[in-house]
Amino acid sequence: MKIFDLLKTDKKAFLKILSIITWSQNSIPISLEKESKKIRFLTYLYASIISVICFFSFLSLITISNSNSSAKEHWQRFLSTVQVITFFVFLFDYVMHFLTYRTKNNLTTPHWKSTLNYLFSFKAIIIMLCVFASFNAIEFLLPASENNSYQLSGAARFFSHFKSLNIFKIIRFLFILQLFAPFKIITSVFQDQKSVLTYVFILIMILIVIFALLIWNNELNYLENIQKQWLLDNQNSIPELSNKQYTVNDYYQHLLNGKIALPSSLVASFQTLSNGYVTDIWDALYFTTITLTTIGYGDFVPHAPISKGIVMFISLVSIAIIAIPSGIIAGSFLSEMQNHIKKTKKSKNQEQTIDLDQAAKLESQKGDKND
Repeated sequence: MKIFDLLKTDKKAFLKILSIITWSQNSIPISLEKESKKIRFLTYLYASIISVICFFSFLSLITISNSNSSAKEHWQRFLSTVQVITFFVFLFDYVMHFLTYRTKNNLTTPHWKSTLNYLFSFKAIIIMLCVFASFNAIEFLLPASENNSYQLSGAARFFSHFKSLNIFKIIRFLFILQLFAPFKIITSVFQDQKSVLTYVFILIMILIVIFALLIWNNELNYLENIQKQWLLDNQNSIPELSNKQYTVNDYYQHLLNGKIALPSSLVASFQTLSNGYVTDIWDALYFTTITLTTIGYGDFVPHAPISKGIVMFISLVSIAIIAIPSGIIAGSFLSEMQNHIKKTKKSKNQEQTIDLDQAAKLESQKGDKND
């Protein structure tokens, strides 16, 4: 029986085949064993198409210099074709996952509930972000007369920012790798330990926010004292301070508010005082994150004594916290690998036993005939 004939005779079986192909599943039900070769071929074909599309979509991030206008024009034409194809392929991929979601998970809940479950599922969100990453393909679908006005509009600038979402296509590619046993084991490890890893992740996020606020507050206070001391040391070069028109504290506040400007000869020297300091919350979160993960690029360093103490404490805490998920994942991966090896050996032994039984039956049948 052909696979597409099932659409008329057995829609459930047809949807099951589509779910296996779309969700890159390895296991094929016994009821579909006759079509296993075709199903596996279509599964690998679908996975290959998505993989190629993921690869080519990253080409949109490559730019050609203006020195070779002909090459740039050909490259833009190629990119426009790739972007349009990528957009529709990922849109089709999203729809296919939506249509087969209930079948893949064997859901019997109402359709509205399964629809909501799919829309907010991790995989659906990733694929939708892949669609968003190709939204700038809209400009290539517009008529030439409207293209120039679109390029100058805010929509073009808005959709151009979506290119950064191409990073999520790597995750979509990782979903495909579940076809292979080692990658499927890794995925199952994360699924099995999802609750523990989630709690550890929440703990890490809380620590990052708390430590970031502490470092940000201490660094700002320390920088303020350093800048005030600098103003005091250079007050003879600042007319408002040398004339006793302002105190250092008042002058500093007016300087921050933009009501007073430093002499041009001192501006560069004053600005260098804040180099390497954490001066806003985003820098504080970034610095705390790279410290907690023991990366530490060195673009920001703690200056205040309290900040240095906090960083030392973060480094000690990170050794324990980062080791927890690493140990959980490593331990679960080893146990999953051992189970996989045992299952493989068991299935081989069963096959050998079946073959021996069949051979023994054939021998006995031959003996009966000879008698």
